[in-house]
Amino acid sequence: MSERNDWLQLTSTWQAQTVNLPALQRSTRWCTVRMYALVALEMVLLLATWSMAVYWQWIKPIPALWQAWAWLWSVLTPVMIYVNVRNRRGTWRSHENDVRGLLELRIRRTKANLTAILYGNLFGPLGILLGWIWNGLAVWLYPSNAPWWQALFGAILVTVILGSWMLIWHRLARRERRKLAEAESLLQDLNGAALL
Repeated sequence: MSERNDWLQLTSTWQAQTVNLPALQRSTRWCTVRMYALVALEMVLLLATWSMAVYWQWIKPIPALWQAWAWLWSVLTPVMIYVNVRNRRGTWRSHENDVRGLLELRIRRTKANLTAILYGNLFGPLGILLGWIWNGLAVWLYPSNAPWWQALFGAILVTVILGSWMLIWHRLARRERRKLAEAESLLQDLNGAALL
């Protein structure tokens, strides 16, 4: 009788299963590839930032204000990469390859994405403010080299680029919250079916 109850429980668990495991595995692998590609892109960005700072410092010197700008980004870029990689700790792979493990991994990844978006939204206005301050300083310190209209164009360009990124992050955050609610609901259904 106990064996029959076990089979009934397994049958009810299987019937309550609403997740397509192969699709979930494909989605998880694709997300892992994107995460590795993002880290590779961040490393290329870091090398580009450092090489530009070195180029502007020693090979083709530019005014000290813009050298300071390049060195500021040479320090900020690795700090931001470190924060991003640390935020994704524990989200690189699942310990199990079953539905529960993959859903838990998806939840951890989505929460890490939401945290990264929060950092981006905090950094965006700071970057815009720095762009306006730095361009204003360029006009003030180097009036002959940096006409006011060039500085205004530079500040507007920084505002448009970072504002666009913040808009993209806002839309991405809505999608990530939807994915988080869906994954938590599926995991809750799975846990509820396992208790039957």
